[in-house]
Amino acid sequence: MSEIVLKKIEKFKQEWGKADAKRDEGLSTSPKGIKRYDNLSYGSHGKDNLFDIYLPEDHDLPIPMIISIHGGGFFYGNKEGYQFFCLGMAQRGFGVVNFNYRLAPDHPYPAALEDVNEMMNWLGNHARDYGLDPQSVFVVGDSAGGQLAEQYLTILSNPDFKKLFDYNSPELRILAAGLNSALSCLADPESIPEDSEVEAYFGKNALEKWGQQLRTEEYLTKDFPPVYIVTAVDDFLKHQSLQLAEKLKKVGVNVQQRVFGDDQHPRGHDFQLDQRDELAKECNDLEADFFRNIYKSSDRSVE
Repeated sequence: MSEIVLKKIEKFKQEWGKADAKRDEGLSTSPKGIKRYDNLSYGSHGKDNLFDIYLPEDHDLPIPMIISIHGGGFFYGNKEGYQFFCLGMAQRGFGVVNFNYRLAPDHPYPAALEDVNEMMNWLGNHARDYGLDPQSVFVVGDSAGGQLAEQYLTILSNPDFKKLFDYNSPELRILAAGLNSALSCLADPESIPEDSEVEAYFGKNALEKWGQQLRTEEYLTKDFPPVYIVTAVDDFLKHQSLQLAEKLKKVGVNVQQRVFGDDQHPRGHDFQLDQRDELAKECNDLEADFFRNIYKSSDRSVE
């Protein structure tokens, strides 16, 4: 890996770490009405395979669950940085799974995707032990986590794509997904430019090396779950979100998409993580409403 990429990664880690700490300063890690299970383990990779579960205390069990796949360019991020977003979704009436996965450059592709699969299979076997309903599952991913979510859900929904991976399908029924400021469309040269920090995960000449595994959009079908796609006017991945939405619509998937902010009130990449931002709250409310409506129309519906 080039020195340029490594320097970019260290720079972004420092900048993003400071920004995230400022964004979340003073927020409660134990909001009223939420029960936490912290630092559970789903795999064999130590702290990289730890996860939390957040449960609203005033709901009947088993409860529909959201599985959150964090972003961070495949080299940054952890469950601690996403706990407030996930706690907020738990306050909206869902059990939420918030997990770590292995990061680049120490763990290049497909390590993160393998961990997603292991987390999903763990939940298929153990979700009920924690009051989570494995038959009522929603997957949320933002930025790099959005790419992982899209790729993994395509594996589950298209047998031809699944043949490219040696994964066991989890005993979960995924009702819908939320893709927030998602990285996607990796076959587009702009998605993995030379000396990009994303290269730390996929490596140089990624499409040549990994072939069809990264051409996820070629395998999208109508069996992909209903999806809520979020972006913002100043999101640097906005064009990818809009492009992905059109590709999903073209194959017959139920897609709801929103672009938040305007010239007078702009919002940027991953704005929905800011729990103090009123527009972020609206965004997350709407995504939760989308999930509730899908849930109510399913045969698992309860009030």
